Amino acid sequence: MPTSSQPAGDRSRQASIRVVDLAAWQRPGPAPEGAVLRVEVEDLAEDLRTPARFGGALLALAGLHHLGREGFAVAVGESVVAGQATAARATVIARAPLHGRWSQGQFGSDWARRFARFDRVVILRGRAPWPDAVLRQDEVGRIALEAVPGLEAVTSAERVPLLEQRFGPGEVLRPGPAAHAGVRFANLSAGSDPPSFVGRGGLGAALADLGVSAWLVQAEPVSDHDPDANESSWVRALMQSPRLLARAAGERLQEAPAASWQATQTEGKHGCRGCPTPCGFTFRTEKQARTGARFSALEPLLRLVSDRGEGTAHELLAACNALGIDAREAGTALAGLAPRLWPQGGSEQDWIERLHALCLEGAAPAAFRRGVAALVEAGELAPDTDQVSQGEAHRAPRSIAERIAAYGGQRGAEPLRSYNFLLGDRADPERVRALVAPLHLPVGSTDPDDPSGKGRLLWWHENLVAGVDTLGICAFSVAGVLADGVLGLDEVAEAILPPGLGFPDSRRPAETLLAMGAHAVEWFQRLQPDDPAASGPPDLLPALEEYRSLRAAARTVWGSARLGAPLAPAMGSPSEDLDAASERPGLEWPGMRETPGGSIEIRVQAGPTMARRLPAEVWLSFAEPPTVLNVLRALAQRHPRAAPWLLAGGRPVPAVSVQGRWVQAEHLVPAGACVELVLALSGG
Repeated sequence: MPTSSQPAGDRSRQASIRVVDLAAWQRPGPAPEGAVLRVEVEDLAEDLRTPARFGGALLALAGLHHLGREGFAVAVGESVVAGQATAARATVIARAPLHGRWSQGQFGSDWARRFARFDRVVILRGRAPWPDAVLRQDEVGRIALEAVPGLEAVTSAERVPLLEQRFGPGEVLRPGPAAHAGVRFANLSAGSDPPSFVGRGGLGAALADLGVSAWLVQAEPVSDHDPDANESSWVRALMQSPRLLARAAGERLQEAPAASWQATQTEGKHGCRGCPTPCGFTFRTEKQARTGARFSALEPLLRLVSDRGEGTAHELLAACNALGIDAREAGTALAGLAPRLWPQGGSEQDWIERLHALCLEGAAPAAFRRGVAALVEAGELAPDTDQVSQGEAHRAPRSIAERIAAYGGQRGAEPLRSYNFLLGDRADPERVRALVAPLHLPVGSTDPDDPSGKGRLLWWHENLVAGVDTLGICAFSVAGVLADGVLGLDEVAEAILPPGLGFPDSRRPAETLLAMGAHAVEWFQRLQPDDPAASGPPDLLPALEEYRSLRAAARTVWGSARLGAPLAPAMGSPSEDLDAASERPGLEWPGMRETPGGSIEIRVQAGPTMARRLPAEVWLSFAEPPTVLNVLRALAQRHPRAAPWLLAGGRPVPAVSVQGRWVQAEHLVPAGACVELVLALSGG
């Protein structure tokens, strides 16, 4: 391998890897001879070369296999390099200190676009020979290792101005003080005001274990591919997605009621570069700390402070962010320990002080630093199989789809947060069938209470998300456009894939996207010492076995790309769910049209975003009980301006609740019922 401590220059457009040996430095400063090596695709084993040429996580995984499965890898996808609108995510892959398995996550901010100026993948090995080490990539891509005394002791947010004052502007990826104190579920943050957090499994601890307190990238960001982004087909699609527009308006953060979030002081919102529907909200806490919010992080904290409101949860989240720890792991642990630590009930300050003592001072119970699974093993917490899987805490699953994702996903449950609303209990069955075709769906696959077919749906969704992640595009944006029927999968793939990126024999853009994802999951799976889907609750084992069979069968390009006949034997009986539609009530009855003065009156309530095109409350009359689909048709006829937000391709766009229960399009609505229309998007 040729030595290269110089910037990539023209080679930045070639898929290659820089390997940095942190132990090679004897003193702070530029990289010494031999400290930075370059691995070209041609240096890789033959079976690694084809997936590696697709860049992003695939190139990083190829590099890790080439280096003997050791290292801390960061990668940017080809869509980031190309300056695609909304492509601003970097991938980090490392062995997770929390449970010893490999972990992968995506983080936002402009860090990825700066990194992409000179690199596709950088893999760190060894350990910095002094504390408070800062890995710096300067304006022309040269790598240096600096020393900033005292950096390990300051909060994640405080590290950014300290580094800017010393080295000038740039974007910073960094752990927090808890990572250096030995907390195994410490996370990483990038950017500022507010930062983007990543790191289920302790990726912040993994970087700190290398002796690195910050990774500063100072190159100018890559240029936007389309300067007038609003004219691109991808951006237009995002702006036509009711779900994404609702999420950008803050209608709901996952399951949280809209009103409770509107009552919290919101300072603004932020999103990926070029995104017209930014989903990141910034809150000002009572202590004047600025913090972002995502419901998956806040949910365990809300359980802990259920009687004190969201304000207290935001204060606790700000404390977790300052320490640099995974709020879900910390919140789940604190909620379980609360009856013993605060038998009389604790105050917000009690919880924050105890959190600091547990993380930074090693207060009892000592197992807290090793996470929820360690607390259960030590007898400090009662085992709860619905909140711990694959060594990590997760939110209590609310559906079969979520449970299967938590136990079966090769990369863990975190990258699969869009599974439930795209293919699960909020999804329209007809749209699901059309989306995954030609994948066979057995009877029961689209029933949210039936585990049948859920293993193959998980397999398909994991391929999709891994492909999108490899490109560096926001998976939630892709899922929102697909769930709303704005674009089909081929149209989405064509919009986000850079020109020239495809398998030679692929006939459809979607095949390339899914094949990329299948390869990424396969090569990630080969890093692991065991298969997480090998065990699970008894009621999920058939679905998990189906998932594992498909993963084992997808070992070739065509096995990964083609989702129909080539894999049918591995999927068992290909009995399709096509007859299920004929078993549902027909639509041609008197109640299919609104009948003014009819005896069946239905009240429809629209969520805040939907209410921009509909009255907040509408009364409809029918001669006979209508289906949900017919209610939406009647609304679209009465309010044509709202029609695109109600139906797409003749199927429902919003999630629909009848009398507080989520239902599908063919559900019969009884007289006097309240129908709620929600543009729900989990994971926001």
